[in-house]
Amino acid sequence: MTYICIHSDEPTAKLCDDTRMQIPLLSILAVVAYTGAGILLYQGMLQDNSKWKNHAIVVVAVGLLMHAGVLAGFWLEAGVIDVSAMHILSACSWFMVLSLVGSRFFDHPLVDSGLIAFPLAGLIVLLDFMLPHTPMPLESMTPGTRIHVLSSVSAFAFLGIATFYAVFISMLDRYLRRNKMTAISQALPPLEILDSLLMRLVAVGFILLTVVLITGLLFVDNLLAQHLVHKTILSFIAWAIYGVLLFGRWRFGWRGRTAVRLTLAATAVLLVSYFGSKLVLEQLLDSNWQV
Repeated sequence: MTYICIHSDEPTAKLCDDTRMQIPLLSILAVVAYTGAGILLYQGMLQDNSKWKNHAIVVVAVGLLMHAGVLAGFWLEAGVIDVSAMHILSACSWFMVLSLVGSRFFDHPLVDSGLIAFPLAGLIVLLDFMLPHTPMPLESMTPGTRIHVLSSVSAFAFLGIATFYAVFISMLDRYLRRNKMTAISQALPPLEILDSLLMRLVAVGFILLTVVLITGLLFVDNLLAQHLVHKTILSFIAWAIYGVLLFGRWRFGWRGRTAVRLTLAATAVLLVSYFGSKLVLEQLLDSNWQV
């Protein structure tokens, strides 16, 4: 693993050395906490026991703290933001889990999707720690760039959660058609609630993705030089699919399989547009873009 440490004075250099030592431990603790939270949530849904779910929230909160320490070690202590693919994906997973925990304070908590999100976040932290990568420091951080980065992370988080709900809807729909329910499927909210939550998440994600595209066009320099044309085109395609889904829901009442397929298709295109393209550039072509 490669670390960034751009300071040369002795106190800061020692701080960077300490951070290098802390990151492996924090990464392991985050992976263990996320995995444990997923197991506890699974048991809580399996037994319909709120105590297990509450324990899962406590454990995942520990994972969030450890994960935040990992991100701080990679970014804040180094003095620059590393926008390499795995670090950005790690930040997206952190915000996704944080959003799920925060949803407990609303009418329709989204914690059930932690069944997928918690172990996935743990896997991403593990891969971010283990996979070799070349640092991609963000050279300038203007207000426009900050909005672009923050909206990107938020959009991926909400649309990722929406994808999990699309998976739940597909699973529940399949079991209902076969008239063969499992304990987990019975523990999920009714299809109507899942469908409503899916569309709300897609709507929020769509708004954030719109901000991402606008700020990207306005504030990203050297679009051609940074190999960003294909990324931008794919992002607009994903944005259009989400838009078609929202329009179809409003105009024609699309739901169920149609909503699931469009959500999964848009998410797949969006993942390829950013992380797929970025990984190819970084790992195979030894190139990169900044944001």
